[in-house]
Amino acid sequence: MNSEERQAALAKLPLQSCLAFAAVCSGRALKLIQPFRKDALAEWPSLARGYEILWERALNGNFVFDASVEDIHSAAQELIPESGEDEKDPLLAFTAKAICLGLLMLAAQDKKEVYAVNSGNNVINLVQNIYERWEAAGKLEAEWQTQAIQLLQQSQGVVSRTMFDGIPEYDAGPLAEELSG
Repeated sequence: MNSEERQAALAKLPLQSCLAFAAVCSGRALKLIQPFRKDALAEWPSLARGYEILWERALNGNFVFDASVEDIHSAAQELIPESGEDEKDPLLAFTAKAICLGLLMLAAQDKKEVYAVNSGNNVINLVQNIYERWEAAGKLEAEWQTQAIQLLQQSQGVVSRTMFDGIPEYDAGPLAEELSG
């Protein structure tokens, strides 16, 4: 599936499934950058907390964009460059975008599929910044996400943190030069 097809598939799923998709994508982003940005992740606990909130809301059905969600979103959003601003760390920015877009789904539930697919698209962008063969890596991540959506389609709205564990990981090859040193 391409991005538009993933978005169309997500549009047919309930909100908790779209939140679970954003949560699993956000978790992948955090796991991917851990070896390269361990100290930064410790300095920005809002990223891990945002990921946890996505799962909490997907699993317990609390779909309110309340003050706690807004605070975490605002803190994580500080890692995202504004247009015209100097580029911030792209690994942290793409991870923060994945998480923030997932959280925004709670505020704009009528556009859940847009926020969910763009959360995933930021993980694709992240992967393309991590691996030397960026185009192939992005394609592999898109295929992984397609499998995740197919699982969500089969689950009929029942989600769990472990439901994606059976999707095989891919080998995207060597790291980008700036990360391999």
